[in-house]
Amino acid sequence: MIALDLKTKNQLQVAGFVLIKCIPGYEKRVFSRLKVMGNEIEIDRVNLSYDILIKVLSKTHEEFREKIKEIRKIPNIMTSTILYANYRQ
Repeated sequence: MIALDLKTKNQLQVAGFVLIKCIPGYEKRVFSRLKVMGNEIEIDRVNLSYDILIKVLSKTHEEFREKIKEIRKIPNIMTSTILYANYRQ
């Protein structure tokens, strides 16, 4: 399986999902901050134990780790859980 950045058509080799739980009342602010982070992530709101589901795509493991660090620095995030997948062939 190969993942592609749909805007640039570059091959991506690392992917994962991040589940975010926000401080109550700050979900929209966190979602807005995530939306401007670039085309390497896809964001959806969920209504379960978590508030936001993010799919992170990157070319290398290091880029993946840096994107996760950037996400975790956003204010008003209570917890984040990473589900990691590797698309490398």
